[in-house]
Amino acid sequence: MDKKRLKVESFHYADIQTLGPESSDQLFLLLHGFGEDGQKMLKRLKGYLPSNSLLLAPNGPYPLPQKTEEGIHLGYAWYFYDSIKKRYYIDYELPASFLEGLIKAIGWEKKELTIIGYSQGGYLAPFAGLKMPKCKQVITVNANYKYDMYDYPINFQFDGLNGMKDEMVDPHTAKESFQKLIEKGVRGSFYEFPEEGHRFSKTFLKKIKDLTQ
Repeated sequence: MDKKRLKVESFHYADIQTLGPESSDQLFLLLHGFGEDGQKMLKRLKGYLPSNSLLLAPNGPYPLPQKTEEGIHLGYAWYFYDSIKKRYYIDYELPASFLEGLIKAIGWEKKELTIIGYSQGGYLAPFAGLKMPKCKQVITVNANYKYDMYDYPINFQFDGLNGMKDEMVDPHTAKESFQKLIEKGVRGSFYEFPEEGHRFSKTFLKKIKDLTQ
């Protein structure tokens, strides 16, 4: 039996939520966590970003259906990684290209871009930023940093926010990984929050507000 994976030209549906004036030159791309959706990310950040900016919150390309008493509930994923076998079934390249194509399809590729990603969306955020020449800043919340997988140089400001009581993403590994980025000449800062866990709390939102005003 011959088993292989092929790359096939096709198309993909993109479900998006937006907020703000489309005439704005300032675009924020919001990337949700595993099993969440764009609407949840938009609700979190609404009111914490500049009022004259345009917010774009897509769903991840891979639906995760869950049966409930009221029917099927859909969450979404950006990629699939097996943490036991240490292998990617779908890696960062496909969702990063998906986001690049989405922004071009809407016609917003000339807007100044900031990407904010939470958890799984935070892992993805820098890979997406590297595909978009107008990306000026990437902010991640409770993610690790794949410094050995990025293409260098990284020309955007890169800020990492991590709760030091996070039980899902090891904050100490994240801190060490971020230091590797600094050693490679990346502009950015690592912000640690001693009393925060993995939840996207107001502490993170307030810091994002400070970083984006």
